[in-house]
Amino acid sequence: MEERILTKHPQGKRGVHISKQRYDVVREAIHTYPDGNPIRPLPTSNTF
Repeated sequence: MEERILTKHPQGKRGVHISKQRYDVVREAIHTYPDGNPIRPLPTSNTF
């Protein structure tokens, strides 16, 4: 069974369940410029 996480909503509303693999892909895309350079270092802790 794949690992799933519960996302947080910025306004405190209920988040959604998403697969950890998909979350990691989206997280990396948000923190990376289109040319592949990081916008800022990604935090290494596993706090969601």
